[in-house]
Amino acid sequence: MSLARPFCCAVVVLSLVGTAAQGDPPTLSHTLPLAVPPGATTDLTLHGGALAGSTGIWTSFAANQSLTPDVAENGTQPAQVSYRLEVPAETPVGIAGLRVGTTEGISNLRLIMVDDLPSVAENNQNNSFEAAQTLASPIAVDGKIDPEQSDFYRIHATAGARITVEAVARRLGFALDPVVRLLDAQGRELVYADDDPSLGPDCRFAFDVPSEGDYTLEIRDIRYQGGDAHRYRLRIGNFPLVSTTFPLAARKGRESQLEAAGNSIAGMGPMTLALAADCSNAAVPMGVKLPDGAGSTAVTVASSDWDEFVETEPNDTVEAANVVALPGAINGRINSTRDRDRFTFHAAAGTRYTLRLQTRSLGSPADLSVRILNADGGTIAELENSGGGDRELEFQSPADGDYRLVVDELYRCAGPEFTYRVEVIPFEPGFTLTAEADKWDVPRGGVLVTKVISARKEYNGPITLSLEGLGEGVQLAANVIPEGQNETNLQITLPASIESGRFTPAKIVGRAELGGKALAVVAQTRPLLTAAFNGLAYPPAALNGVLGLGVGPVFPDFFKLTLDRESIAYPRLVGASTFTIKSERLNGFEEGIALSLEGLPPGVTADIKPLEKGQNEIAVSLTGPALLSDAPYPLQLVGQATFRNQPKRIVLADVPFKVVDPLQARGEQAAPLTAGASSPLKVQITRFGDAAPVRVSLANLPPGVTSSGEVTVAADQQEIELPLTAAAETAVGAFDGVALIAASEVKGQAVVTRTPITITIAAKTE
Repeated sequence: MSLARPFCCAVVVLSLVGTAAQGDPPTLSHTLPLAVPPGATTDLTLHGGALAGSTGIWTSFAANQSLTPDVAENGTQPAQVSYRLEVPAETPVGIAGLRVGTTEGISNLRLIMVDDLPSVAENNQNNSFEAAQTLASPIAVDGKIDPEQSDFYRIHATAGARITVEAVARRLGFALDPVVRLLDAQGRELVYADDDPSLGPDCRFAFDVPSEGDYTLEIRDIRYQGGDAHRYRLRIGNFPLVSTTFPLAARKGRESQLEAAGNSIAGMGPMTLALAADCSNAAVPMGVKLPDGAGSTAVTVASSDWDEFVETEPNDTVEAANVVALPGAINGRINSTRDRDRFTFHAAAGTRYTLRLQTRSLGSPADLSVRILNADGGTIAELENSGGGDRELEFQSPADGDYRLVVDELYRCAGPEFTYRVEVIPFEPGFTLTAEADKWDVPRGGVLVTKVISARKEYNGPITLSLEGLGEGVQLAANVIPEGQNETNLQITLPASIESGRFTPAKIVGRAELGGKALAVVAQTRPLLTAAFNGLAYPPAALNGVLGLGVGPVFPDFFKLTLDRESIAYPRLVGASTFTIKSERLNGFEEGIALSLEGLPPGVTADIKPLEKGQNEIAVSLTGPALLSDAPYPLQLVGQATFRNQPKRIVLADVPFKVVDPLQARGEQAAPLTAGASSPLKVQITRFGDAAPVRVSLANLPPGVTSSGEVTVAADQQEIELPLTAAAETAVGAFDGVALIAASEVKGQAVVTRTPITITIAAKTE
């Protein structure tokens, strides 16, 4: 199967089936290797659970993929499945996303690296200095740290060579907080590397080899923890320790000249990056490589809608401040501990701006302090981004004139990698959206419900939500966040026509009209990704807003309905009737069931209440006119319920509704009447309405057969016996013309019914 992926788009994966069985959706714990190379084909093994019946994988980069051939039982095992990926050569080095679909749904998102270093797996016998696994650089080794253990690797290096080492663990979403040590042949520590300010918990270093020989790398968790979630990719080669590009952003729709910012970058010249005009990602990955190096380093470049101004030093004084035109973005760096960057701009009175700081999200270790000063040096606005998170500040120029933007490093740290970007753009009211989940598993033709939350900024009107990319037939409900409210439970019903194995770009988009301008905002998922990837502060920007949707089997029935009788009887004169609805609950369903009765005759109403949680039957009362025609009235009993967000509507069609007499009698012989003997006729009385005495008699008895005459059935009785006697000469046979007569009063009116019965006479036995 070939999967093409646009460079800047969000993608929903549809893994669809139509079987009736319900199973667990797949889960992914890791892949081996942990990276795929650009311009090559790799057999990638996915590890996790419920992977049998895999229908395909999705990657956030372009790749051709198919099940790996010649792997025994590939695609049928629950714990793993292997895919062959062919990655285009132009794919940039960096961190990407991957999901797998099965016949039961879609997996959680896992991170995978695109890496131009070759891969090798840990041999699992390298937990001591003496047993170190031998590697040939350049290489990247994929391993796992066990509790209270270290992994050791040995490389041979020549004098004067530069070795660059990078541990990629948290950036792949794993729990490992790596520490890497470089040891000489005697086990003495030469380098100790822990958290890198640009990488977070991951670490890296460069080492100039003093003399030829063997060197050993030790990697462990800083807390000596371990397990299946403590995996890493240890990269060894000669690559730059780049933190960011400078400037930190590229303008959409044009080529931008960038330079590397960081350490070990000697010999690197300017780089060119061309972004599409319609690029929708806030930032894109880019690989940086030394001219004669081995392996690339991944950096993140912001995609910009503005001109990118780059500072010119010196600009530390008021007189030397760089003059900038707004709106736009300002790029600078803190070169020394005393560096203070100043910029001057002109603003008309009452102009409102939004100022956005960017450092850590783009790989810079800088924490900024930013102030807006008036011409007299007075502060009119200030902002700190302590902790490195992107922060926003809104300010309004109080008067027409020149203003100064002053940028400091909050903790007086400095260096070539301490770059920053300050975007200063016109203030606009609006909102942001956050999705409650980044994946769902939905039955075929089923319903998903997800909460979408808005954060408003001086806009209080309605926000209309859409799900873009799934094509025709998708139905939405509750897709408006009402005026003055901040959330809605968006309901999405999928068409049953969506076919298995379809991969479709999709996103939740909120739209509104603000001052005659249309605003479209994509619902973000970054907080969910951070939680899923062990606190990874800045997951790949291309994954923010990507929604995974797995469509599995048709949802099974979870309740059935029946009546306590074959037809519903409505008695004349009484104008009322009752019957019972019974439910059978299936598959653990206990919630309420809404009931309705459709097609009742004019004037007849039903007192029909829902079956409450756990309730299995309920009585229904009908009331209406005392007299109805005998025309047939086929009814429909409708039951509706929702289980795990899946609605179900069950219809009992053509339920007979019969207008009947308010008094009914039925007669049945206990045994044939023998000539010359006596035996009883059992009579059963059915009353509708108030109980009253019933007078019962027989007419048109066969010749020679007599009864006791009229008998009264008391109001609290439903059954009596009428004695029958046959003379000795009575003819033998079945006589159909006998009438059972019942008489009473209903609603003050006399009621008489005549029910034909059969009397059977048997011959006298000798």
